[in-house]
Amino acid sequence: MKLIASKNCQVVIAIFFLLLQLPTQLLAQDNSSYKDIVPEREQVCKADLGKKIEAIVHRPEWLRSQWGIAIETLKSKRILYQLNGDRYFIPASNTKLLSSAAVLLKLGANFHSKTSFYATGNTPNLSSLRVVGRGDPTLSLAQLKTVAQQLKERGIEKIGELIIDDSYFPNPTINDSWEWGDSYFDYGVNSHSFILEENAFNLTLTPQEIGKPVKLTFSDKIASRQWRIKNYATTTDKEKPYHISLQANLGNSILEIRGKLPIDNKPDIWGLAIPNPSQYFLASWRQILGEVGIEVDHATIVHTSSQINQNEREIVQLQSPSLGELLVKMNGDSNNLVAETLLEILAKETQQDKFEILEKILSQLGVDRAGYNLKDGSGLSRQNLIAPKALVEILRLMFDNQIYHQSLAIAGTSGSLKKRFLNTPIRGLLYAKTGTLTGVTALSGYLEMPNYEPIVFSIILNNSTADTPKMREEIDEIIMGVAEGMTCFYNR
Repeated sequence: MKLIASKNCQVVIAIFFLLLQLPTQLLAQDNSSYKDIVPEREQVCKADLGKKIEAIVHRPEWLRSQWGIAIETLKSKRILYQLNGDRYFIPASNTKLLSSAAVLLKLGANFHSKTSFYATGNTPNLSSLRVVGRGDPTLSLAQLKTVAQQLKERGIEKIGELIIDDSYFPNPTINDSWEWGDSYFDYGVNSHSFILEENAFNLTLTPQEIGKPVKLTFSDKIASRQWRIKNYATTTDKEKPYHISLQANLGNSILEIRGKLPIDNKPDIWGLAIPNPSQYFLASWRQILGEVGIEVDHATIVHTSSQINQNEREIVQLQSPSLGELLVKMNGDSNNLVAETLLEILAKETQQDKFEILEKILSQLGVDRAGYNLKDGSGLSRQNLIAPKALVEILRLMFDNQIYHQSLAIAGTSGSLKKRFLNTPIRGLLYAKTGTLTGVTALSGYLEMPNYEPIVFSIILNNSTADTPKMREEIDEIIMGVAEGMTCFYNR
């Protein structure tokens, strides 16, 4: 009998130690049992991770900065680390995590924006050709050239009246919560019914002889005509520091270029916004028609919707990529124009205020309204406020939506994370949204290590005077600390 009892005891002990080796997926089915089995281990792991993170955030360079951090397991919702998780922070482009979710849930992954060409009259002379823009953010000059060639092949030689109808969106204005200086650069382009080549072009500054004005080269001559350029920038010798600044008066479309460009400097490229998108579309489209031999008698732009001519017929329709594809540009590449345009499309398609419908959709999803306050859809506004826990919440709720999930940048692989985490064990395993403004850096997403429960996190740094690479380096160090600590948490 004593021998049997001894063996039973050994079996019980063996089973106990086997339980410690159970996969996380099994343990996560009953959180209480996990905590009962390894309470000390979890406390040790949390303390260790906390020490690593606090050693980073308490470095002297962040003394006057603010950190917001929320790191949790995805399904079991265990808090691994939190610092100011419920407080508001300027999220920069992490804003797109909320706006993209709302747009996707309402419009669906297969939604397409359409640009329509309506004609009256018959070939070879059309009485009118009306082009209706509906906010396709990917429309290109190459597409317009293809359409012009198609019209020519149908025998069209002349258009009596060319009408550019930009009434789909309300008359666009600059977002009053954006900084003025952002509005004339390519990353600050506003949404519009007509978006051609992302309504932006490049200005290249090239050094000339010392003391001479720098040379200006434009990637698009039609676009460049919308700016009155005043070039006060000069070429200096190679030992002098680079200092070039651009200042704009949008009301008069005046752009002043000032400063010094060293003679050995590489060509200096600036991306500029197009002030009048409708006029740019009209001028570009009219020129393209002329190049294929189609004459236009008269052209006009209409800003308000009017009754459609009963004799009009749609002869060409261009479709944008699917919403699922556009979200990759929005989240993965962090394209502000796509973000703002999709939110405007959501408002137009639902006939509701864009922020009211966004809040309604997110509330239905289960996101606490108190966790955010938005002033735009892209994150360019410094008046946007989001708590890290709210970002963790939206990410958790959207985890199983593959379109949303795959729209995020992937560490060392794609989008705005393509050059980060390159030579690390988490390359290809981190799906996240970056965020950057002056003094602001953010990263929120999923860490999906093989055989471990996914981690959902949000890390935001505000009020910093450090340069962007330094801020990103600190956030990346925190993420690597989480990855290294997963073996402790899950006892592999």
